[in-house]
Amino acid sequence: MTYMRLSVLLALTVLWGGLENTYAQDAAPDASRITASETPTLIAPGVVSTAMGEFNPALDLRRNELYFMRRTPGQFDYTLYVSRFEGARWSEPEVVSFSGQYRDDAPYLSPDGQQLFFDSRRPADGFDGTSISLWRVVRDSLGWSEPEFLRGPSVSAPETDKDGEDEFGPAVDATGTLHFYSFRRPFRGGARYIAQPEAYEEVELERTLPDPSAQTFVSYLYLSPDGRTAIMDGLASGRRDSDLYFSCRGASGTWSAPRPLPVVNTNASEGGGWLTADGSLLLFGSSRNATRDSGNLYMVSTSSLPVPCSTE
Repeated sequence: MTYMRLSVLLALTVLWGGLENTYAQDAAPDASRITASETPTLIAPGVVSTAMGEFNPALDLRRNELYFMRRTPGQFDYTLYVSRFEGARWSEPEVVSFSGQYRDDAPYLSPDGQQLFFDSRRPADGFDGTSISLWRVVRDSLGWSEPEFLRGPSVSAPETDKDGEDEFGPAVDATGTLHFYSFRRPFRGGARYIAQPEAYEEVELERTLPDPSAQTFVSYLYLSPDGRTAIMDGLASGRRDSDLYFSCRGASGTWSAPRPLPVVNTNASEGGGWLTADGSLLLFGSSRNATRDSGNLYMVSTSSLPVPCSTE
């Protein structure tokens, strides 16, 4: 399971402040119904969390919509689902309108909730669908648009061999910058990359965020809307399983060394962390109480966690 000039900095400061106010307003009052204890709790056993295996949650507090990937153990048929918190309970998950035919994974909502990015093995113009590439859908009055192929980050260099052509785990920050993970050359052990909006045509190596994966698997990434908190998959100490790590960005713009999240990690695999927009809840996938190749979704209050990172 496992990526300025002064005028730009000023613009980002205003944008982050506006986003914080917007999220505080959007999260009340309906989203206050979604609560969690200080101990990780399985999300809706038998409804959301099942024997099928679920990973990579993304929760939209404005609409009380939970997006996630579900699979059939032993098969490579990842599909994206959505469940809604209504009447104090989670609804029966539904396959999202654009998924169900191809291998789809790693849903990631933009900070305003109007776009959803994901990785997928599906055909596109000039691509035969044998590699995993990046896609997005846009929300309109009728729901989600048809998937748009993000060609820029999905095109590998000519010298890249077949095993390095995949792109995984899209994440979008408040500036619209797209982060993703790839095993393309010369970093065959894996590295983060970024591409700028709107076209995402130009791709460059991400050099600031830490990567605790030790180049052994995809390090899925979550970035908070205010740009201060990063949660990522990393290699567990002394084991080959994954744990959740966090890093904080200081006033200088430098990210701290990644540290394992307390309370959350176990001797099983944890990954795919997601903070709600108000910072009150952490969702993640874990194989505790499941087989190594399967997992379920968990939620925990952040009241006793070091995330989101302090603004001081």
